[in-house]
Amino acid sequence: MAEEVIKQSSKQTSKQVVAPIIKYSIADLKSVSRKVFGCNPEVIDGAIHGKPIQAYGVEEMRNLINDFLNKPIK
Repeated sequence: MAEEVIKQSSKQTSKQVVAPIIKYSIADLKSVSRKVFGCNPEVIDGAIHGKPIQAYGVEEMRNLINDFLNKPIK
C-alpha cells in the first residue's frame, strides 16, 4: 500500500507545467514602459527598429531593450 502511494506521487511530480508566454502589442508595452522596463516609450521604438512589427513577450522586449541600450555607439 505504501509503495503504491510512493509510485503515484513520483509519477505526479515528474510532470512539469509550462505556462504559455503571453505576448502584448507594442502599444501596450509602450504604455507600461516606465513601470515595467524603467525606460521611456521612445526606447522601445529604438529597440524594435528594423524588426518585424509583431506582439512581444515581456522578457523578449526586456532583452531587446537591454541589447539596444548596451549597443556600442559607432
